[in-house]
Amino acid sequence: MDLQRLEELSTLSTFSTSDHSQVCFKVFVEQLNNEKQDSSGDSYFRCWNAADYDNMSVYLFTIDWDKLFSYNLTVDSMWSAFSNVLYTAIDLFVPTRAIKKVRNPRARYYPATVKTAAARKKCLWRELRAKPDCFVTKSAYKMAAAKHRLMVRNYEINKERNLISSNNTGQFFNFVNRKLSSKSGISALRNSAGKLVTGDKQRADMLNTYLSSECKNDNGDLPNI
Repeated sequence: MDLQRLEELSTLSTFSTSDHSQVCFKVFVEQLNNEKQDSSGDSYFRCWNAADYDNMSVYLFTIDWDKLFSYNLTVDSMWSAFSNVLYTAIDLFVPTRAIKKVRNPRARYYPATVKTAAARKKCLWRELRAKPDCFVTKSAYKMAAAKHRLMVRNYEINKERNLISSNNTGQFFNFVNRKLSSKSGISALRNSAGKLVTGDKQRADMLNTYLSSECKNDNGDLPNI
């Protein structure tokens, strides 16, 4: 395991009749896809924020772990029995929420008010294309586009504020890493001979040569301040 992913590490008392101490730690991991689909095509995901952790804890305390592990003598069977108990607790105390199937995967994360504003802007855009010289439609479209842009911006701001106020370090670093990762990259470049260059090193050399040619030598003169 990568030690840089460990957030907290501590030792606890021995587990059951074992003479080995328990090791408690937290790790940063990527969130797994918990979505499921039914026959209608709708997706479902686990709503962990609304989980009943108190009753889940009570349920886990009622499990006779000594008896459970005494019947399972191999590592695989122990892990299977342990996983079945956890999955049962998750099914009982972690609710699911449905997500309607949409074309744009990002659109489902916006609230209904933002989606309504986007639909209004799209409707006015179709009218404007049919009548490009209509001043009233053009003004209405500009107002609808500005309103939708403002609503999206406020939604993103509130989302980031909630992320900060939640004090969840793992979610914060996942959010930062998604913002730092570059998904577009640099497309193919054309050299002085007119040929396309696609290699990473060749493109880096071309950009370095161009940027170096634009640099100027310092003449040594200092401004009077």
